[in-house]
Amino acid sequence: MPGSPFQYYIPVTGKRPLQYSIDNLSSGLVLDQKTGIITGKIQTSGKYSVILKAKNEFGDSRKNFTIQVGTGLALTPPMGWNSWNVWALMSAPLLIGADLTKLNPFTFNLLSNREVIDIDQDILGKPAKRFKVDDLLEIWTKELSDGSVVVGLCNFGIQKHNIELNMKTIGLEGQYIIRDVWRQKDIGDLKGKFIANVKPHEVKLLKLIKKNN
Repeated sequence: MPGSPFQYYIPVTGKRPLQYSIDNLSSGLVLDQKTGIITGKIQTSGKYSVILKAKNEFGDSRKNFTIQVGTGLALTPPMGWNSWNVWALMSAPLLIGADLTKLNPFTFNLLSNREVIDIDQDILGKPAKRFKVDDLLEIWTKELSDGSVVVGLCNFGIQKHNIELNMKTIGLEGQYIIRDVWRQKDIGDLKGKFIANVKPHEVKLLKLIKKNN
C-alpha cells in the first residue's frame, strides 16, 4: 500500500562479489549496491517499471521489473506461505486481518489450502520441535495423529541455501514419501537424507508419509 515499508532482495546467481544497480528507481526507494537490497517507501499508487542490473568479474546481466503499489492485498508465494507455515507447525489459530473481498486469486487459494489447514488442526495438537542447523537455517518437525511427520525447512537469510534433512537427526527410521503440501503433490522418497534448495526468507513445508513395507 502507498506509504508502507518496502523491501526487496534482487535474486542473482554468480560468483561474488556482485555490484548492483537500478535504472529508473522510484523516488523514496534506496538500493544497497553491495547487497542488492531495496528499501524505502513509495507514497503514490501505480506501476513503476525499473531495470535491475548486476555485474561481477565475468560480465553483467539485467532484467525488466515492475513494482506495483496499490490498495489490494497481494503476497509473494514465500511471504504468504511463511505465516501460514509457522501457524500450522505450531498448531496455532489461523487468522487473517484483511478485507476478503480484495484478495487476489493466489492469496485466496493460499488461505484455503486444505492440506495446510489439516496440519494446523490435527487432533494430536502437538506443536513443532526445532532442530537448529546454524544461525540462519532451522528445521522444525511436527508429529501428526496419523503417524506422518511435517517438516519445515527454514531459511532466515538473504541468500538461498541447501538444507539437508537427515532422518537420524530428526529421529525417523524407514522409508517415507515426501509431499509438498503447498503444491499438493508428492516430490520423492526419503531414505536416509534429502536436500532442498530453500530461497531467502522461505520456509518449505513438507509432509513425510511413512511407506508400508
